Amino acid sequence: MISEVCSNTEEAKFLRRRFIFKIVPMLNPDGVVLGNHRTGMCGNDLNRQFIEPDEVLHPSALAMKDLVQNLSTERKDSVFAYIDFHGHSQRKNVFTYGAEFPVHTENYFRVKILPMILSKKTPMFRFRGCAFTVPRHKLATARGVFSMQFGIVHCYTLEASYASFLNENRETIPFTKDEYIFMGAKVTESFYDYQRMIDEEEEILAIVATKESSDQDYALKSQKDLGTVNPVEVLERVKLNQTRKVEAGKDNLEETRNRTNRFRIRRGREETDETPANKSRDPSYNSRAFTNIDSTPTPKNTGKKKGFLSLIEVIQDSWGVVFNCL
Repeated sequence: MISEVCSNTEEAKFLRRRFIFKIVPMLNPDGVVLGNHRTGMCGNDLNRQFIEPDEVLHPSALAMKDLVQNLSTERKDSVFAYIDFHGHSQRKNVFTYGAEFPVHTENYFRVKILPMILSKKTPMFRFRGCAFTVPRHKLATARGVFSMQFGIVHCYTLEASYASFLNENRETIPFTKDEYIFMGAKVTESFYDYQRMIDEEEEILAIVATKESSDQDYALKSQKDLGTVNPVEVLERVKLNQTRKVEAGKDNLEETRNRTNRFRIRRGREETDETPANKSRDPSYNSRAFTNIDSTPTPKNTGKKKGFLSLIEVIQDSWGVVFNCL
């Protein structure tokens, strides 16, 4: 990662313009000299001492906390990210332990973006192996304390396996020095991609804010213009619009009535025509039953109301249906 940040690539130049990298190579050199990998000379795990680090027993942890605290008090959001690089002796691949935020907040999603970008760049990093909770026994870790006390959203512990990782074909590949260097370069590239996303988001929000501001100015201007209008003229316009609506409603009602009457007249003419030819056009009429009846049309009952069959015609049709069934 250090080599990538100090390189001459466009990504590295962009990051050096935007950020100040403060790199601490090792927090427990006294413990490493004695053959330890997590503890200092006093025998305490330094990544469990960040709530109240002791000046004598945990001086490196105290110095790191003071550094982050001083940077955080200069101005809000001055510390963009804190990453604690660790080695893991039990699990494969590279993964992160992130800060914990309530599910209804924006930071609940933001803390997952950087690990997701990193997982898309190399199969060495496994997003499914990440965790974004801080259990009770890890509240004194650096990511737990710095995220809760100093409000750092992108606060991670990046764990890299001592042994191996699974590639895209689920094959176990042992880690070498080259893989670790490659992984550090991908972490730097992920920071570059994420910062580009943030810049684009800010540009979009600025455009939206400008549009909302212009809309508000237009609304205020309209209100001022409205204040110069004569109230009597406004009332006259309202009354005129109401009168036009009432007249339009009357015209629509009259047109509806005329259309209804025309439909009734046309419907009555169709129902009065009860000849067999017209009946056969009706799909609901039983054509088989009608063919067995005498072809002579039944005389109509002139005393009945137009549009209705007489009782005799209904009986004849019924007998025709019965006769056809027999």
